[in-house]
Amino acid sequence: MRTKKNLMKVLYAVAAAVICILIYKLLARHIHGFFSNDFVGSFMAQLFFALLATAACMILRMTDTFETDWSYLKKGWTAAGLEYALILLYSFLGLANLMDSTAKWWEFLLLFGQALLVGYCEELLFRGMIQRSLHKYVGERNWPDVLLVCIISGLLFGAAHISNATSTGWGAALYQAAITGLTGIYLGAVYWRNGKNVWFMMLLHAVYDMVGFIMAGRLSGGTVAAATQHASTNGVRGFFTWFVLYGAATFIVLRPKKVNEVLAQSIAK
Repeated sequence: MRTKKNLMKVLYAVAAAVICILIYKLLARHIHGFFSNDFVGSFMAQLFFALLATAACMILRMTDTFETDWSYLKKGWTAAGLEYALILLYSFLGLANLMDSTAKWWEFLLLFGQALLVGYCEELLFRGMIQRSLHKYVGERNWPDVLLVCIISGLLFGAAHISNATSTGWGAALYQAAITGLTGIYLGAVYWRNGKNVWFMMLLHAVYDMVGFIMAGRLSGGTVAAATQHASTNGVRGFFTWFVLYGAATFIVLRPKKVNEVLAQSIAK
């Protein structure tokens, strides 16, 4: 509940995310540049970020992040329906890039490993540590409590992507931050519906990023930064489309009746 101790946990979690991202951004290029192969460099830089995030979790003693009640997943897995649909769509759109791939089999594995690490880092920091601590501080008494936490954690998740301005430019980074903020609110809703199952979120995030990498042409020399810059040209119309999609999906997942059912289930336990 709203105690000073729980508030400090929220602030520590946010500070940890900021510090980890800053250190990663400062050193990632150096780590990447140390290796001649782009796939190896990207994987090693992301591995460094994963170590930072894990260390932050351990130092702050937030290892309860990894605890989960798998019984919620039996009913709640369908909450990620929009992400499943997008994964299928991106897989279809990226099929041509996959067929034209110039990457070796081990480079494909490194790219998948990088996607797993991205999912691990971002879900650990933003859903596992920040959102989980926010739920403890705000409480989970009713629908507004749950929705408020998802919105706050989602917006923080989006804001973190402004740091990509160094590689994509400010315009593309701000656009990505806005879209990612909407995504983060929805992912927060899915996380809550699944009993704060961070492992499920990490895997979902990783698969989504992997098909995104393929669609961006990473297996044939393309970059995510270039794909982000291209996507940003959609402007207001593109943002509105995502706003409607993620807004509707979030409302379906966190509709008051369903939230009350989940809260009742939690109380019964």
